[in-house]
Amino acid sequence: MANIFILNEYDRYESNSKAFMGDSYAFENLLNWLPSDTEDLLQNVRDENAARGLGYSRSAENKINFGGWAGLVQLAGTTQKNGKNISFKYDVAVLPRQLKGKRVDLVRMYLECLGDPTVAKHLGEPAVFIWHDQEPIECPEEFKDDALIFLVLSYLQELHQLCLRHLRNQFIRTSENLTGRVKGRIDIAKQVRVNLPRGRSDRTMCDFTIHSNNCRENQILKTALERSARLLTKYGAEMQPVWSKVHFCRNELGDVEEVEVTPRLFHGIRYAGLFHPYKKTHGLAKFILNALPPDPHSYHSSKPAKIPPFAICTYELFERYCEVQLRKLNYSEQSDPRLWIGYQDMKIGKDKNGGLRPDFLLCSAANSGHRWIIDAKNKPDWISNVDNPRSSEWDSDVPQLCRYSRFTHVLDELGYEEHSTAAPKILVLYPGDESARTPQLNTDFFENQREKPCVADIQNLFAISIDVPTR
Repeated sequence: MANIFILNEYDRYESNSKAFMGDSYAFENLLNWLPSDTEDLLQNVRDENAARGLGYSRSAENKINFGGWAGLVQLAGTTQKNGKNISFKYDVAVLPRQLKGKRVDLVRMYLECLGDPTVAKHLGEPAVFIWHDQEPIECPEEFKDDALIFLVLSYLQELHQLCLRHLRNQFIRTSENLTGRVKGRIDIAKQVRVNLPRGRSDRTMCDFTIHSNNCRENQILKTALERSARLLTKYGAEMQPVWSKVHFCRNELGDVEEVEVTPRLFHGIRYAGLFHPYKKTHGLAKFILNALPPDPHSYHSSKPAKIPPFAICTYELFERYCEVQLRKLNYSEQSDPRLWIGYQDMKIGKDKNGGLRPDFLLCSAANSGHRWIIDAKNKPDWISNVDNPRSSEWDSDVPQLCRYSRFTHVLDELGYEEHSTAAPKILVLYPGDESARTPQLNTDFFENQREKPCVADIQNLFAISIDVPTR
């Protein structure tokens, strides 16, 4: 395997750390190239440069930090040393963070989000980025299973959209031995070779074209779909939310044949006109066909899998995971609140020019006290850090949450009247495990709010840990 640095999310690394295996030269190149912590690279998850770098930054102590992202990327750039420009290219794999000694299972979080049809529409690129047009990277064993699953899930998501809207037929040239009729062009050479020696002058070898979906463009999709389905069978019931998409795509591609994968399979395909939507789906299918053999139980013993660069925005995925938990709550008919979701492309307020965008707003028209601002913080130690007035969470998160509670557009969305002095309650959701002794997220917490200790002496500021899957 090529030289690859295997790091952990949110860890800080020095030149002599085990992750860099004593390669101080590579560490120095990265250190000179990376920006400092003062530049917020995680502000916009749609920024390709930020996502491809997996939230890279350089601390004041000259340490390298990868935070907020997990994935496999190639960092390439140019640094200066002794007045000369030095080019470098390094493969970096960032594994998900550990929680109480266990690694967070991003796959199960993503699958639970896929199980909700409303939340599933907002997955994809805001949470998972895959650059199918970039040079593939040899995936390390520590991340191979997760990388293949996210590649398959992304492909199925794209294929499902393609089958819904853009699946096309093609004119296919075919040859057939017709009886008593002629269609298209008579193939004289085949007629002499096949029918005349047998005395079958009633038959005619004809070449003609038919309009069918069994074209090469769709055969690639069908072959990659079946290989993806074979991989999903290894995970059993955990993949239940995905099988509905698999069955739908199989039904749409029912008349399409599977083909043998050869290097020339993709040659000559033009992604223009009606076939332009096929480009991204074919790009993902090509990596699946190269990484997954026909036998789903043999990929561990086959050649190392090469995966396109990909990045998982862990805080965006945790936000969608929290949305699923909020949608699971069963409220009474008398106090059925309305849940407003702050997606990436949402603007808040009547004039849609709001500068602040909270994660969730929960309000009930029947109960004036049932109005909440809910924010997801992907920080396992948030509750312990925020109680310290000198912590970074206090300097950044608490003032941000307080601004939410007095922001005019937020108050309008929650149904407060103009110039109202009332303030909504604030709830922070952060990742935790079952051993955490914090209130549980249920309807009783919202509907029967009692006197509870406020966070960091801030009135009406509460925090609840959300159990995230680990392994």
